[in-house]
Amino acid sequence: MGAVIAFFVAKSQLEDPIARIIVGLLVAVVLAIGAFYALYSVRCPECKLRWVWWALKTQPHSRWSHWLYEFTECPQCKHSRG
Repeated sequence: MGAVIAFFVAKSQLEDPIARIIVGLLVAVVLAIGAFYALYSVRCPECKLRWVWWALKTQPHSRWSHWLYEFTECPQCKHSRG
């Protein structure tokens, strides 16, 4: 959804500064909702550890997304990611 809004803004010629502000705020809200959804919904099916939250808290800032992509088992309960 955020990408669609950003594409609309890039292709349109919004001259009105108020319209640009409103569209920019809408994009920010959509991105924030997506981020919070990922933080709270991506969980281990066994122990319910929030994997994105855990990765952000424990991994270096440059590696947390790589860790999410590469890990094979839950760091807390060792449940295999399947």
